[in-house]
Amino acid sequence: AAAAAVEVARKAEEERSAAARAAAAEAEAARKAEEERAAAEATRKAAEDAAARKAEEERAAAAAAEAARKAAEAEAARKAWEEELARTGGFDKDGPKAYCVSQGICFWKTSEDPASQKIVQTRR
Repeated sequence: AAAAAVEVARKAEEERSAAARAAAAEAEAARKAEEERAAAEATRKAAEDAAARKAEEERAAAAAAEAARKAAEAEAARKAWEEELARTGGFDKDGPKAYCVSQGICFWKTSEDPASQKIVQTRR
């Protein structure tokens, strides 16, 4: 009877030990799953950040290209204006008879005096 009691106790101990090992394995699996989830989340976040940076760089490049295009257009308008003045005799002994202002608009004015607002002709 004592041997049977010892055997029952040994089996109970083995079952507890097996249950403890199973619980430890389950906890380890849960820890690994959490690590993998965290790594996947970090990878996703890094990819989103990289995409956002790329989009911002593309927007900045597009804005720079647009600014360069506008500057080139303004320069072309200024050169065309100067050529038009030279061709049509838009200069007199005191200098040009026309004055170019912002955004490629040229005003043929009676004088360079800012108080004189009379515009003879307007060209783009």
